Formats: sequence, structure tokens, C-alpha cells
Amino acid sequence: DNVISEYASTAKQMHCSGLYDCPNFGKLYQCPGNADEGSWFGLPSEMYFGEKVFVEYLSIISDNPFLVRKDRDAQPEVMATADFMDTLTTKVEIAAIFFSLEFG
Repeated sequence: DNVISEYASTAKQMHCSGLYDCPNFGKLYQCPGNADEGSWFGLPSEMYFGEKVFVEYLSIISDNPFLVRKDRDAQPEVMATADFMDTLTTKVEIAAIFFSLEFG
């Protein structure tokens, strides 16, 4: 009930100044804590062009409904691939790599 009351109170105070012109609305849904430095789907973060990211093959997420990976306690855990992207996902980049047998 406290969370709902807090969002209702905030919604009454904040208004957009024009169509799609809503400054500071992104902060409305930000978690108050620090960024999680742990793993995601059993994978540690990696530095990629100066950003900490989680790298995964698209086929693993799209072709399998579940994955079994080790959790933080090194125990096998079943994870639904539909949960790979969530409300805290800010950006997704897909790199397509093509290879030709004829031209190598």
C-alpha cells in the first residue's frame, strides 16, 4: 500500500509540458539503490566499448524456453529465457555476424 500511495502522490505532482515532453519522468521509476554488480542469468558482466554489459547469444534466448545455469551459490537454477530482458533493461544491441564459406 505504501508503494501505491507513493506513486499516486508523485503522479499528482508531475505533469508533461507537451506531447512526449516529460522531463525527469525517467527518475520516477529508478530504483533508489546502487546498480547491481552481480551476475545476470549466471553470467558475469563484461566491459564492452567502455560499458559494463551482459553478453548472450541471441539463439540461446530465442530458441530455448529455459536455461539451467549456476546461481550465486554455484547451485543449478532453472531460468526462464522470457525473463532475460526486464523493466531494468535499458538497451539491447544485436550483433549479426555473417560468414561465407566461399569467400571466407
